[in-house]
Amino acid sequence: MADSDETLAFLEVTVEGVNFAAQAVYVEVEDNDRLIDRAVIVLDDAHGAISDLPREGQGVKVDLGWMTEHAVMFDGEIVRVITEAFGEEARRVTLVAMDASYQMMQGAPKTRDHTGTLSSIVSTIVGEYSIPVGQIELEPDPEFTEETPLRQTNKKDWAFLQDAAARYGARVFIEFNEGVSKFYMVSEAKLMQGDPMGELSYTGGLSELVEFRYQRVAASAAPVRAAVTIDPSTGEVVTAAPPPAPTPEPVPASDPTRAEILDKAGGGLGDDYTTAFEQVGKAKRKPEQQRPQAIVRGLPSDTTLPGLLTQVDPTRVLGLHGEGLAVGTVHLRAKGKVSITGIVNWAEGDWYVRQVQHLYADHDYWSRFVVTR
Repeated sequence: MADSDETLAFLEVTVEGVNFAAQAVYVEVEDNDRLIDRAVIVLDDAHGAISDLPREGQGVKVDLGWMTEHAVMFDGEIVRVITEAFGEEARRVTLVAMDASYQMMQGAPKTRDHTGTLSSIVSTIVGEYSIPVGQIELEPDPEFTEETPLRQTNKKDWAFLQDAAARYGARVFIEFNEGVSKFYMVSEAKLMQGDPMGELSYTGGLSELVEFRYQRVAASAAPVRAAVTIDPSTGEVVTAAPPPAPTPEPVPASDPTRAEILDKAGGGLGDDYTTAFEQVGKAKRKPEQQRPQAIVRGLPSDTTLPGLLTQVDPTRVLGLHGEGLAVGTVHLRAKGKVSITGIVNWAEGDWYVRQVQHLYADHDYWSRFVVTR
């Protein structure tokens, strides 16, 4: 990088408006597509001057990135304060904070019936906590009546919303946008639409993608299911056929650039490389034929269940799983897509981001992530 400012990490950690960035020796912000987002902040308190300041319930905001580009990566409240002393001259304070969704896990579990569309039910629940709604976009968006309510049984609101999201193919989360934390519940299909957040490239050596370990496990792909139940009003069997099979993966193909490099190396390596791909392409069994399939029987008498259970999770259709470490980027967020290049051709393309850990240590910034496809 030509400009020295581009190599300088930026950090601002504010507790109720007081900036503790100068004392921060380590910061970890975990962004997850299913769990409550969390921040862990380690402060150096050599003189014992700040140990009495942070308290549970106080607001915390973490602005992280590079001097040329940074953003608020976490906004929440302290849930735990850990104070440690190592002799007279060494003290350390660790703050653990959760985002605004943590409020929905407070209090006693609830048992109640909800009526109306799923989106209206979700909006009403969120409104009880005065959390601004950023977006509620669901497909399907079923409607529940007094005869067939959406029942919340001995569950706290956040757990109930997560269950509803999993059942109806959506993700529910809190995101900091336009200066405030907002609530979102968006269908998985919607999250997978549009362009990726950015691109990570692995070229070896010092690059955006420092490490990337990925594997294909066809059996771990989202299962293709057919479902059968009984219509409670007519007694007839209701069958939901499996959804259309995913588009077959392209036949493995050689990379002309790699073939040229191997040709120059001599020994017929280029020809062997091309021939190997030709042979692999003749395989009778394809990866998509190994994905799990099942018929679900004995369901409760709810005619909407077969259709729901046959939906395929678009975030893990191919059964690919990857974990990596990249030079820190504020554009890498869970619940979105990232394009990964510079790897084998069957794995290149858009991946769904399940989890990101934004890490600040030794005045540097890294992003560790988990992706599926």
